[in-house]
Amino acid sequence: LTPTPTPTPTDTPANPGARLLNASYGTAAIDGNLNEWSGPGLQLDASTAIRVSNPGAILDPADSGAFIRARWDEAYLYLAIDVSDDFLFNDSGNLWWDDSIEIGVDGEDDNLSTSPTGGDHQYTIRFDGAAADRSLPVSGSLRWAAQVKPGGYGIEVAIPPSQLGGQP
Repeated sequence: LTPTPTPTPTDTPANPGARLLNASYGTAAIDGNLNEWSGPGLQLDASTAIRVSNPGAILDPADSGAFIRARWDEAYLYLAIDVSDDFLFNDSGNLWWDDSIEIGVDGEDDNLSTSPTGGDHQYTIRFDGAAADRSLPVSGSLRWAAQVKPGGYGIEVAIPPSQLGGQP
């Protein structure tokens, strides 16, 4: 092997299962009502997920999907998650075992699941608005709201730049 005379930058290899969600510039009222959201987004369901934890529990598409949209401004990254779920359960004692969504944030972009400086988060938000960060109370200026609707529920989240490792 002959070394190159100067460093050659290379692109980071893409995650083959990665999904791209474009965020438009704008703000959002964090109230759980998704009527103000429109435009393109990202469909997640059993056929588009990278991994399904319990595939036997998915009986039909009405119980296993979400459509996600995003916006950003200088204060927050906003997410709107429209969840399709025909039966809502809150019966386990753990938010992540009930009908809820999870948002993972690698605020330091270090590909580690935990961070000694607190830059990584795993937010769980249940359909009734209960929330946690890695099973602990949510701290900081994260804002969220949930609203049950026919055939599922909507969740809106506003994540501040401080929890994203910089700017949204």
